[in-house]
Amino acid sequence: MPTPVIRARAALALPWALLCACLLMLTAAPLAEASTPAGIRVVAPDGQTLAEATQLTGPARLKTSPKADCFGPGTGGSGDRVTVPGSTALGQLANAGEWHGRISPLGVTDAFDFGLGICRIGRAVAPATGYWYLKVDHAASFSGADQTKVRRGDEILWYLISDFNDPTPDELALKTVGSVHVKRTDSTSPFCSTR
Repeated sequence: MPTPVIRARAALALPWALLCACLLMLTAAPLAEASTPAGIRVVAPDGQTLAEATQLTGPARLKTSPKADCFGPGTGGSGDRVTVPGSTALGQLANAGEWHGRISPLGVTDAFDFGLGICRIGRAVAPATGYWYLKVDHAASFSGADQTKVRRGDEILWYLISDFNDPTPDELALKTVGSVHVKRTDSTSPFCSTR
């Protein structure tokens, strides 16, 4: 008489297996969407790096804030949730905030028809006299962060400029002449020369 028990167990196991497969697909879907790896660096006005990493980027859902009013009176967010589709600089920033506590929370406003504005990244809040400067691959972005596309391998820099009159941040670029070649004359002493 063991045959009916085996069939009953198999009949109960099938729905559980289907449920587990469905749950796995639902949890894997957001991971598949966030699949564009790009570098991100967030710098406060005092020069302190708040985050620097390679971040997988994709669509993001975030909540706007009524306190995000750095653009002037009446420019705070509605408090509604908004979706940032695709791989964008704002999506990358929101995705990074889930892993790097120093750049969370974000203060985002949806008060404008042309896109979302950013007032706060972590503890760093843009004053009414400044803004968050955005660079993609060492060049200024001329579109909003929610519309700035991020591609595989891009380098994204966020820098808080406290005063509109301040210059944009300089970047350090190192160039070398030739290359370094190491010759070993014995097992303990290296000899370095340039070619």
